[in-house]
Formats: sequence, C-alpha cells, structure tokens
Amino acid sequence: LCFILVAGTIDVLNFLPYANQPIPDYINQDNTPPDNPITNPAATLGRVLFYDKKLSVNNTVSCASCHQQEFAFTDTARLSLGFNGQLTGRHSMRLSHSRFGAEEKFFWDERAASLEEQTTHPIHSEVEMGFDGMNGADIDSLIRKMEQIDYYQRLFPLAFGDAMITEDRIQKA
Repeated sequence: LCFILVAGTIDVLNFLPYANQPIPDYINQDNTPPDNPITNPAATLGRVLFYDKKLSVNNTVSCASCHQQEFAFTDTARLSLGFNGQLTGRHSMRLSHSRFGAEEKFFWDERAASLEEQTTHPIHSEVEMGFDGMNGADIDSLIRKMEQIDYYQRLFPLAFGDAMITEDRIQKA
C-alpha cells in the first residue's frame, strides 16, 4: 500500500500529520477557507505538486524552484528563473506565513484573490512554468500530462474521492 514517488516513499496508510496541527496562541488569523479544510491526503498531494518539476512545460522547474524551503519559501535571487531560463518580472514572494498572514490578495500586484487562486498563476505564465496557451501548452494539456503520471492517479482519489484532475483541485491541494 506504499508507493514510490519521485524522491521517496509515501505511506498512504500513515500520512504525515498536516491536519489539526497545534497553532500557537499568538496566531489570531487562519486563512484556511471553509470549503477547503486541511486534510492529510490533500496536503500530501499539495506537497507533491509543489515540488514536482513535471508541472512545468519542459519538466525543469517546480514551485519549489523559486519558493525554496531553506529561505522561508522564497528565492534569494533578485528575479526568479523560469522554465526556459528567462527571468521573471519580480522576486518570488515568501510563502511561509500564507496560511496565517493578514494578506487579502496575493502576488506583489495583488492579482489573485486567494491563496488557492494564486497557485496556478505561475503554471499559466509564459515565463515561469509555460502552460500559457501557446503552442498547445495550456492547463488542459498539463492535466492530460498529469493523468498519465501514476502517482497522481493514486493521490487524487485519496485527496478528493476520485482520480479526476482539475485546475480547481490542483488549487485546493
């Protein structure tokens, strides 16, 4: 019942405890939306999505390429590098306090109304991950690509009850 994933093993009978973690008393805001409660299977899927370079059009960058864990989930470079080696227009924002921060909108220009909405903007970017609709590479082609990856066929049902992959589910994970 365990399965191998890119760089390790996920025990689907014993997910890491992402849900119901204790929150320190000084935290007085939680941005978790009521329609997207944190569950261990969905958070595990989210973590896999975050680190998976297959979500870029040429399999070279992941969200974690710019939002590096060791730097509070940000980048030390002034501008981040996209899938084709191009520079992005801005420095990647830190993500370490997204769940508990006071932000009401996301990105430097506040173009995303929620953290969930924000997650697929880089996927759609012609510089960041390349599924921008050019040359047949759009979100639907990414979903078709993901449908062929064994571990997503195992993780999506655990997180959502069936294997259907949608942009909304990618955002929620």
